[in-house]
Formats: sequence, C-alpha cells, structure tokens
Amino acid sequence: MIIFGTKGTAKVLGVLAYVCGICGHEAAQRLVERKRWFTLFFLPLFPFSTKHVITCAYCGGGTEIDTATVQRFVADSEHAAAARGGQGG
Repeated sequence: MIIFGTKGTAKVLGVLAYVCGICGHEAAQRLVERKRWFTLFFLPLFPFSTKHVITCAYCGGGTEIDTATVQRFVADSEHAAAARGGQGG
C-alpha cells in the first residue's frame, strides 16, 4: 500500500502597517507564503502550489498578490525594520 497526499505550510515573509483594502483600518498587514506539498508516506517531496497572500491583523481578511508586489512588500518591510534599528518586523 502506498500512502500519498498533500500538506500545507505557511510562512510570514514580512509585516507592514498600512490601511487594509477590505476593512479600511490601519493595522499590521502580514505577507504570508502558502505552499501545498505532495507527500509520500507523510514526507513532503515537492511543492506544487505557491500563493502569496496579504493578511490583515485587524479583520483577518486576505488578498492574493502577484510576484512583483511580493518583492516590493518584502523590500519595504526590510527597510522599515532597518529604520527601527533592526528590531523584529
């Protein structure tokens, strides 16, 4: 018997504070990378789906974004962390 399936993972890539497009409140917006992995005998082998979502800390709403926006968000997040003196972001 061969056991196969999928597994999901999520990783926070950056955090910025700005106005949410869904609820309209200024709150922390987290950039989350979500991957779906093909598994064999419960071991993840390779990702077959990757999505990037900005999630609002206030309302919990999420918006899927494209690669160019991801790169800009990460760069802005790193710049903001450096401006705060390297504190966590």
